[in-house]
Amino acid sequence: MHFSKSVVLSLLVLCACGGPLKYAPKATARAPEADAAIVADVKEAQHATRLSVKLEHLAPPGRIQEGSKTYLVWQRKSSDTAWTRVAALAYDEGSREGKLEEATVPETSFQVMVTAEEKPDAASPSPHVVVEQKVNQ
Repeated sequence: MHFSKSVVLSLLVLCACGGPLKYAPKATARAPEADAAIVADVKEAQHATRLSVKLEHLAPPGRIQEGSKTYLVWQRKSSDTAWTRVAALAYDEGSREGKLEEATVPETSFQVMVTAEEKPDAASPSPHVVVEQKVNQ
């Protein structure tokens, strides 16, 4: 079977646009048992990313840091910018899972992290980081 150069080039371009970015970052020493999965569906035209986060085998937040009651997801464009709270993880102590089904981040390239927090409305992240990842196409 013989394909023209334009067909081959078109197929290569389609393969390069392989859908959402998927990451499996290693958790920090604060949560060594945790397994993380981050999916970032970048929408260049809207200059936004649909973000999903799932952590399994995640200890209750109070065991990560005494007094912590929730896990929050944060994002920032670069190390020169401030962290912005994205959302709280829905945490189930019985299954030891934390999930953020979907949130929109107004960036296409950014850092994301999850922290243990005392309050769900924290204005800035605590130093109690359980996972970090750079999202970049």
